[in-house]
Amino acid sequence: MEYIFERINEQNLKDLIPLFKSAFNQDISLDFIKKKYDTYFANGKKHIGFIAYDADRNPAAYYGVFPLLIKYKDRIILAAQSGDTMTHKNHQGKGLFTKLALKTYELAKTENIEFVFGFPSASSYPGFVKKLSWIHNGNMQKYRFIVPTLPLAETGEKIPLLGNISNRLFNAFIKDKIIPYERLEASTVEQNKGGIYRSKEYYQYKSFSGCFLVKFPEGKVWIKNDVGIKLGDIWCETEQQLEKIIGRLKKLAFLSGINRIDIHVNPGSKIDKFLSSKNKATEGLPIGYVNFTSNIPLEKIQYMLGDFDTF
Repeated sequence: MEYIFERINEQNLKDLIPLFKSAFNQDISLDFIKKKYDTYFANGKKHIGFIAYDADRNPAAYYGVFPLLIKYKDRIILAAQSGDTMTHKNHQGKGLFTKLALKTYELAKTENIEFVFGFPSASSYPGFVKKLSWIHNGNMQKYRFIVPTLPLAETGEKIPLLGNISNRLFNAFIKDKIIPYERLEASTVEQNKGGIYRSKEYYQYKSFSGCFLVKFPEGKVWIKNDVGIKLGDIWCETEQQLEKIIGRLKKLAFLSGINRIDIHVNPGSKIDKFLSSKNKATEGLPIGYVNFTSNIPLEKIQYMLGDFDTF
């Protein structure tokens, strides 16, 4: 079968909707897609990806990357995260993943993107490593805190009324702690480690998914309520402060009918060191990258859950 390949743009973004439905069984709105794909904050770069169409112009597959900035020591460079890789069920096994990825990478190079990184799922990992020459640089570490409470949020996936009650409770308890977006360095950026450069505009962009910044007496948290509480990043100076922040979040979850709190951290990062002394992690998604032109040590770039394109 012959396919037509087109770069994504404002007009054809709507064609991603049936791909999300077929590949992930997700009903995604066009407004959500437009906000997620508007990465203008990254040196004006956006719409780095391609859609494949069949002969009848049905969308068959998509591969793209989300431009962003990376900070390492005193350097800030343009990079991108791989995300929303998807193939329609009717077009699997046709080699579209590789063809689209290679076209996207060529476009990324012309846009001066120095490298692409991501967190491949188990199903896509072999394609990234074997066909796209990605380097596997360890795995994220997952920490989950179980909160014994009436599971309104979890039950709300089947009974929306209960989910709405949980959301209203959560919003009521958290509203006085929400702070405006600001330039806030990723906790992973240390003396000899780099991470995503998080400008005020970056946090504003990420808010498309409902995440926000909150402040506690012991520090700040980047947070999202998505059935369970998800922590994108935590800023504090000591392990004791982190314990108190987690304690406050557990109380908030208990009162809101939320039975779990999750955070994914780069192994060896500051927050991982704090958490690992008293908590057991499980292995998370692989961390991988493909380098085009960058001369910074990519193995020293660290990430947090908030850096996932899905956060």
